[in-house]
Amino acid sequence: MKKIRWGVMSTARIGTEKVIPAMQLGEYCTVTAIASRQLEKAQAAAGQLGIEKAYGSYEELLADPDNIRNKADIGGGGLMDIGCYCISLSRFIFGAEPWRVCGIKEEDTNMKIDRLTSGILEFADGTSTFTCATQLVPYQRVNLKTDTTTF
Repeated sequence: MKKIRWGVMSTARIGTEKVIPAMQLGEYCTVTAIASRQLEKAQAAAGQLGIEKAYGSYEELLADPDNIRNKADIGGGGLMDIGCYCISLSRFIFGAEPWRVCGIKEEDTNMKIDRLTSGILEFADGTSTFTCATQLVPYQRVNLKTDTTTF
């Protein structure tokens, strides 16, 4: 089985002393990148832990064309990477498949993936709306409205 390549978005002590070393011991895991708000911290952690790439911002790591989320040929993009959880949660809460689906996406012209996707799922007992993105970190959410409750 191929190893899963990870990019870690933190140089906090718990990550560099506990989480990343544990990940590096895994048979099916390899840490190939690390990001911090300060490039010097990322470079120091990368050197200490033998990680090949260091980024001076989380955005740089997320925008890297080598990032699996940015590869259209293997299902990269917001909907496949993050939106699947919004859809699965909605199906789980309503206990059914939606009877109508509507969506819109914005495409990253360089990587040819959806960087922002919004959807509306209509169920017999209510509606779910969601927005997900690979380049919109602070706004990932799903809203559920039933006949009696709003989540």
